Order: sequence, then C-alpha cells, then structure tokens
Amino acid sequence: AAGAAVAVGRARVERLLDSLAAEVTHAIDAAHRAAELGAHVERWPLYLYALSALVCLASSCTYHLFGTANDRWVRALGKGDYVGIVALIFGSCVPPMYYGFYASPAHRWAYLIGFTALSAALIALLLRPVFFTQRWRAARIALFVGFGLSGVLPLLHVCHHRAFDGLSTDVRRDCAEMRRDRAIRAF
Repeated sequence: AAGAAVAVGRARVERLLDSLAAEVTHAIDAAHRAAELGAHVERWPLYLYALSALVCLASSCTYHLFGTANDRWVRALGKGDYVGIVALIFGSCVPPMYYGFYASPAHRWAYLIGFTALSAALIALLLRPVFFTQRWRAARIALFVGFGLSGVLPLLHVCHHRAFDGLSTDVRRDCAEMRRDRAIRAF
C-alpha cells in the first residue's frame, strides 16, 4: 500500500513538473517568436536570476567559512546568509513571472511588485536582532516556507492562464513525447 501511494505521489509530481516544463518552454518559444519578429525581449530577469544565485552562494559561503569560527561575526554573517536565501528565492521567481505573463503586463507587474514588496518586508524583518532569538525560530521557518510557496502562486496562475492555449497543448504533447523517447532510450 505504501509503495502504491509513493507511485501515485511520484506520478502527480511528474505531471506537475511536465506542466511547469511546458510553461517554461512556451515562454521561451514566445520569446523566440518575438525576437524573430524583431521585437526586443528583455534579458534583465535572467541576469537578475544569475546575480541572485551569486549573492546567495557568496553570503552562504562567507557565513559558513567565517561565521562559525568567530562568535562576534556569527550574527551579522547569519543575517547575510538569510538575506542571500531571500535574494535567491526572489531571483528564481522573477523570470517565470516576467516571461510567463509577458503577454499580460497587468498580471506581470502586479506579481512582480507584490513579490518585491514581500521580499523587502522579509529582508527588513531579517535585519531586526529580535528575529534571531530562539522564541522566533518557528516563525522564521514559517516565513521562509511561506515566502518560497508564495513564488508558486504565479506559476500556478500561468499554468491555469494557459491551460487551454493551443500552443501550450502542443508544447505539453511535445515534452511528453521527448520524455517518453528518453525513457525508451534509457532501456
């Protein structure tokens, strides 16, 4: 029974990942089509993602190399580590929001402004010393989990928004065929 439940869960996750892959492929195809038509496609969301990954890695590396060796620096570098995590979550969510709603500027900017405000609020909270006491540990964990999950809402909206789009259906079918072909070649 447990094995069957795991298989069902795995199948659901695979369907969700296939759907998300299809939406990313759709966004990339839309950007290519726009470029072919001579339209300018902004690259700043991709640069922001790369920069956010570098900030996260640098802050984490600094904290784990130097923060644990020096009691005076542990709190300041720990804050930097948390800010780096917020930066990575923010930078990871911006490109799908921006390109996913490329044809719907109202949705795009609503999500981007809301997510930026949420990120800024979490960073402001992280810089408060009281937030790092043991009393706030559960709240800290809940805020980070909630912040990460808040990035999923726009992705689900994109999936719903494009669920019956003919191109999106074609892309999903093509991705499923590619996945099937890879599975066949693996054996």
